[in-house]
Amino acid sequence: MNQESTIEPINVSSSKFGVLIENQIVVLDDAKHVIGVDSSHGRNLIIENIKNRKADKFRWRGDQLNNITTLVYDEDTGFLYTGDNFSNLFKYKLDKTSKTCERVKHFKDPRIGQIFSSHRFLRFVFFGGNWGRISVLDLSTGKLLPGHLETSMEWIYSLQVCVKSKDEIYLAVSGRYTEYCEDKTDLFDLTDLLIVDSMIHQKYLK
Repeated sequence: MNQESTIEPINVSSSKFGVLIENQIVVLDDAKHVIGVDSSHGRNLIIENIKNRKADKFRWRGDQLNNITTLVYDEDTGFLYTGDNFSNLFKYKLDKTSKTCERVKHFKDPRIGQIFSSHRFLRFVFFGGNWGRISVLDLSTGKLLPGHLETSMEWIYSLQVCVKSKDEIYLAVSGRYTEYCEDKTDLFDLTDLLIVDSMIHQKYLK
C-alpha cells in the first residue's frame, strides 16, 4: 500500500456515538449491528443496523445523571452489560429482531467506584473502577464473584487478559494515579481461575 492509497468504508453509521474511553461501542458478530453510547446523551444507548442505517435509542426512567462508560455484549445469550459513572452495573436483554432492549438486572453496588473499564475473557468479565478495584462477573452463573482484585491503579482505564502458556495466564491493568507496594500490582496471575476452562486450549493454545 502506497502513501496515496485510500480505504473505503463498506458501511457508514448514521448515528453519532460518544466514545471517551475503551469499550463504549460494540460491533456484533453479524458485522451488521452496532451498540454504542449516544454522543448527545451519555445515559442513552443506540442500537443501529449499519446495513440500512436504521437506529433505535433507549433510555430508562430515573437515569438523569449517570453516563454509560463501558459495554459488554454476550452473543450467546443476547445479554448486554453496562457500567456507568454512578457505580451502577446493569444487565439488559437485547432482541435485534424486535428492536427491544429491556433492563433485567441491577447488580447492587459492586463497590469498585465509578466503572471505567471492562474486558471479557471466555466466561468472565472484568470491570475496573476508580477505587483501584476490579470486580469479576461469571457469565455462566450471572453472578459477581465474591471479593475484589486490589490494584496499583486508582483509576482503571484498561484491562487485558494475556495467555502466554497453559501455566501462565495474566490480567494486565493500566490507568492513572499509581501506588505500587507489596500487595498492589498491575499484573495478576489468573491461571488457577481459568486453567480449568477447555476453551483456553482450543482458542489460545493451538
